[in-house]
Amino acid sequence: MLPKYNIIEQIKEKPFTNLPEEGQYNSIFEPEIIQYKKKGIIGKGSFGIVFLAINHRHELIAVKQKKESKDVASTIISNLLFSEELESLSELNHPNIVRLLGVEFSFRGPISIVMEYLEGKNLENIIKTYICLPEMQIRNYTKQLVDAISYLHSKNIIHRDIKSTNVMISSENVIKLIDFGMAKKGYPSAYTTQSDSSSAIVGTLAYMAPEILSSESYNATVDVYSLGVLVFEMGYGEPFLGSKKSPIPLFKSTNLINLPNLTPMANNFMQNCLIENFKIRPRANTLKNHPFISSNY
Repeated sequence: MLPKYNIIEQIKEKPFTNLPEEGQYNSIFEPEIIQYKKKGIIGKGSFGIVFLAINHRHELIAVKQKKESKDVASTIISNLLFSEELESLSELNHPNIVRLLGVEFSFRGPISIVMEYLEGKNLENIIKTYICLPEMQIRNYTKQLVDAISYLHSKNIIHRDIKSTNVMISSENVIKLIDFGMAKKGYPSAYTTQSDSSSAIVGTLAYMAPEILSSESYNATVDVYSLGVLVFEMGYGEPFLGSKKSPIPLFKSTNLINLPNLTPMANNFMQNCLIENFKIRPRANTLKNHPFISSNY
């Protein structure tokens, strides 16, 4: 078990420059306007800031607020990503995926997505603390991630940015997949080959599947590839020898990736996820039957 911790005590109050400290959102569960007050900043990303807040029911919530921009192109992209994230989250109800609570459309400030507050640490912080995680712990996290990813794909949603900072873990070792800002709906299904009209590469370099890096067509198995990188990271301490600034040279020899501290079964699972050709890379629902996570050993 991970030690208990209280993130609230660690949050530093910061000024909310040009942003309202109070707000209200429409609940997606009931016809009610819910008031809230921000308490501090708990995260920042390319397109938004995440605040810790407390609503009038005295419940802690996370408010992801879209950054305002004077640049028209940036605003259009930001609005598009936020609307796609909102659409993706609104369809999901799974114990290993962050839960959407509501949305705020404000004339005083930017659009906000309101989600459940997750008290815990992200996987990257846990790996930095323990370096190489025990295989049973890797197996536990991987099994939950496979369940979450398989569920996503059954809803025709591709996450496209699965990485250790987007996996929250509670003190009870329950994982939650977060940040759907790069998520995409697959048509007619998540496993139909997709192609983006834009030349932009989405995701995080160290976790990207080779077909994303080369701007080729892809499908939902890009998430499976990222999962393979996560398994490597949990067993080694860094994603692919820590290379985060250039394309990974191991793309052409992923079958040679073998961590001596993991069993052959765990290495086989990882190698299957890291198959270069996405057309033969296993689907998430197929991975549920892999003995690494399906057997009791």
